[in-house]
Amino acid sequence: MKRRIGKFVGLIIVTIFALAVMYVSGGRNQFGAQEQDTSDSEAPTPGSNALAPVTLMQLHRQPLEILDSYAGTIEPLESFSLAFQQAGQIESLGTTAEGKRLDVGDRVTAGQVLAKLDTRILLARRDEANANLENAQTEYKRLSDLQKRSPGAVSETVLQQATQQLAVATAMRDIAEKNLEDALLVAPEAGVISKRLVNAGESINMHQAAFEIVQVDKVLLTVGVPESRIIAMQRQFNQTRRKSEPTNRGGSPNPVSDFKVYVRRFDTSSNLEGDAVLEGTVYRMAETVNDRNGLFEVEVLLDNPNRLLKPGLVAKADFVVREIEGYQVPVESVVFNDRTANLFFAVVSPESPTTQIDFAGMDLAEVPKLVAQRVEIPNYIEQGRNFILASIPGEHELLVVQGQHRLVNGRPLEVMGTVPASTSSLFSPTIDRGPMTEVSRLNTDNSGK
Repeated sequence: MKRRIGKFVGLIIVTIFALAVMYVSGGRNQFGAQEQDTSDSEAPTPGSNALAPVTLMQLHRQPLEILDSYAGTIEPLESFSLAFQQAGQIESLGTTAEGKRLDVGDRVTAGQVLAKLDTRILLARRDEANANLENAQTEYKRLSDLQKRSPGAVSETVLQQATQQLAVATAMRDIAEKNLEDALLVAPEAGVISKRLVNAGESINMHQAAFEIVQVDKVLLTVGVPESRIIAMQRQFNQTRRKSEPTNRGGSPNPVSDFKVYVRRFDTSSNLEGDAVLEGTVYRMAETVNDRNGLFEVEVLLDNPNRLLKPGLVAKADFVVREIEGYQVPVESVVFNDRTANLFFAVVSPESPTTQIDFAGMDLAEVPKLVAQRVEIPNYIEQGRNFILASIPGEHELLVVQGQHRLVNGRPLEVMGTVPASTSSLFSPTIDRGPMTEVSRLNTDNSGK
């Protein structure tokens, strides 16, 4: 009997201890508290009157660039495959300014001799052609003078044959001169040798490639743009098109538009160099789709004076498709709820605008009382690690960037600190962001307007 009474007393003690723990941990709200109306989704939750520690950022309206990003391949501005117009044996190769034999990587100027064929036979043929021409000219002059002195002494047939022989001799002389000129292989434009396919002493056939030259002081980055974005790009290209300008001396083209593009190489070493991000302009846009990948090719013109952009390298292009006045907020500050994007701002409480700061029971100062204000953002552009907003409902400025996930409307805030906003006047591609910046939109079209 005593054992049963002991067990009963033990159960009572355990129950009292459990109730005490529940009371201390907040369970007291389950006992005796009046039921609150929960029909309003914005009604404060238990503990919502307690100060919520947050970190703030002050937003500023500033010029921003909206970017579309694509990967592409670096290509030379122009490429030339050079060959002799006749067969023969290569007598010598051209030389550099230092007297070295031309090879891959050497710069050449327009008109510089790259290689020369053995011209002994060609010279003999030219001399033969000159001799034949001289004979034909002498014979034609003799018959013409005779015809003038004694009309009828020379028949029309004989005079016509002399005229034809003179024309043939002249043509043969011109062909011999042309063959002699073609014995020299010259660079059509200034560039860099990308391939040397012959050596001195080798025989070569007609039209067999001997050198390849590329122009790399300016290069093209070719990217593929889907049909959903090509219209917006074409519109921007048309709006920024320049008037036609004469080509620079040396065949280097001028930019044809002010359609700005930021280009970044994918190699890891470029992150350590000051020229990691280059600026170019849109040079050409394809009128038809590429049959291989179903994309429209867009070419970006880039200056490459140091030849750091090698043809074949892969690079990323950020096209500035639009420039707007707006706000830039970090993506971490956005709270998603039921597929809607929301921001929390710190605003002065409309009920009690100020509050007292006390220390050891003494009132030290009166400061604004800040509470949370939720703002839905229906339209935005997600760009890397930031959201771009054209406007903010209510034009609030103090954005909550930390602690926003436990806030509700009207909850008092305790400011633990602030973080500086971006101070750049224009969105710079050199700031830290994701490796492939994507552009996404809500409730906007792709017309580029």
